Amino acid sequence: MNSKTNQLNLKSLSKKSFLVLTLIFITSISFSQTEKQVAIPKVEASYEGGSEALNKFIATNVKYPKNSKTEGKVYVEFMVSEKGEIKDAKVLKSLSKELDEVALNAVNKMPKWKPATDDKGNPIASKMILPISFKK
Repeated sequence: MNSKTNQLNLKSLSKKSFLVLTLIFITSISFSQTEKQVAIPKVEASYEGGSEALNKFIATNVKYPKNSKTEGKVYVEFMVSEKGEIKDAKVLKSLSKELDEVALNAVNKMPKWKPATDDKGNPIASKMILPISFKK
């Protein structure tokens, strides 16, 4: 090989390397701007009235559909905002479309919770997972 061929190969390689590094950098910036920093709560979010009141709310608002034959648990993930509002509810573990909808509707109907707090006592948003049981 002559020196001109080597120079062309190096230029080509340099352009490819630059392109790959640029793409990696842009991707890193995108991820860092879209991901929120999550604080670890000192005190977890809680349903007003505690777990007994939450169980009563679920029992009142979750009705097993008459024509369903499926049993088990639907796991629903949701955010409790700094103000205690329920947001972004979604099914993590599904049983059926019909039962998932019943579980999501109940979670979205929930009244405000006591928000989680950080180590300084400030309210912070937190993620919760609630299993909802379905039995005939």
